[in-house]
Amino acid sequence: MASLASLVLSAGAAANITSPRSPVTKQLSGVPCSVTAIFSMRSDTRTMAYGGGVSCVGGIGEKTLDVVPQVFNVVNGKPLWFSISLIGRYQGPTAINPLRLTGSAGYVPSHTYRLLVYGQVTLANGRSAATTLCSGDCTGAPTLTIGPSYTYVGQPPSSVPLTGIPCWVGQAGLVFTLVNNTYVIEYSGWSGCVGGSNLGRRSLTVCVQVGNWIKGRAMWFTVSGSCLSGGPTTANPLNVSTARTAFLGHGYRIVASSTVRYPTSHGTVTRSGMVYSAASGP
Repeated sequence: MASLASLVLSAGAAANITSPRSPVTKQLSGVPCSVTAIFSMRSDTRTMAYGGGVSCVGGIGEKTLDVVPQVFNVVNGKPLWFSISLIGRYQGPTAINPLRLTGSAGYVPSHTYRLLVYGQVTLANGRSAATTLCSGDCTGAPTLTIGPSYTYVGQPPSSVPLTGIPCWVGQAGLVFTLVNNTYVIEYSGWSGCVGGSNLGRRSLTVCVQVGNWIKGRAMWFTVSGSCLSGGPTTANPLNVSTARTAFLGHGYRIVASSTVRYPTSHGTVTRSGMVYSAASGP
């Protein structure tokens, strides 16, 4: 498996790198996990390559990663750093291990740039740890947060029943938020049955899909790495939620699928169902 450094260097090329920067890595407090930031600039094409990663021993924990390139400027005589809009990367919470995000963008040689990377891990027992790393000019670098600064509900929630049993699978609606000048899709799903908390065993998978036109026909494609699963479990309802970077000019929808093993007077039956946030399936 390629390292984060090789992924970033492949975006910026190993040659013609100005001001080479070593990877910045920090161990999270109290959990066997680390966060890494990688940043490089290529002089011949005037492009910068950047990335971040979160990795845990044994793949434990739910991880969230926010990669934020910044540029320096002086406004009204005051030196300020600005998060560059629309080029950041975001994903989580997710069990993916290691979780890695990379990107590239153009830069102006007369400007000064740096990279901030926020990594968070939450364990099954609720214990959580987080840190912010900086690569570049880190004087006065802030501690990032991941609270949204803007929220837009793009699509409503919907649900469908599973055949022959009092159970449903649903999606909670596509929501777009702005986090550190990065547009983020928040998406989630649920699976539940009428009755007690331990009634049946259910599994759930939630993915986000992007639309495109192929030979005059509308097609939907599952975004690589977007699927998140839960179960099998007796938890009722079972909820799964996550988020990832969204790109403007694309159409998105949620697809949630669930399988439930449900006890009846004639034995346990297995039923499956799927729901989309758009008006219809593929």
